[in-house]
Amino acid sequence: MPNNPIIQDMIYMRCAQICMQCFDEATEREKEGEKMYDEYELTKKASLFEMAEKTVKGDRKKDYGSPAALCKHISSMWNAYLGFHEDMKITPEQVPFMMVLFKMARESFKHKEDNLVDMMGYVAVADMVRRGE
Repeated sequence: MPNNPIIQDMIYMRCAQICMQCFDEATEREKEGEKMYDEYELTKKASLFEMAEKTVKGDRKKDYGSPAALCKHISSMWNAYLGFHEDMKITPEQVPFMMVLFKMARESFKHKEDNLVDMMGYVAVADMVRRGE
């Protein structure tokens, strides 16, 4: 996260705006008759969490290494590509949340179980990165 508190506030505010926009769009689509989730899907919450946990702690960790190291590598690549200066750099801790926003954007267009599982997985990754795992 940039050290500049004004930039930090701008990032958080923009993330909140994006979240609210996704929620508003989903609400509008539901009002128009498009059900976002049916009862069967809502009863699967526990299995979605289990799927996310298995993905994060199982194959992905084995295939790509620790989430902390991977997020550090991703943030370095993103910063190089974007040409960010020191006060604007994306941190490894921000990477999983940016991926959650990516999945939220997809979900706002069309519901897919994979989006929900991945969002939960990225939140778990954020916690693992914070703990240095």
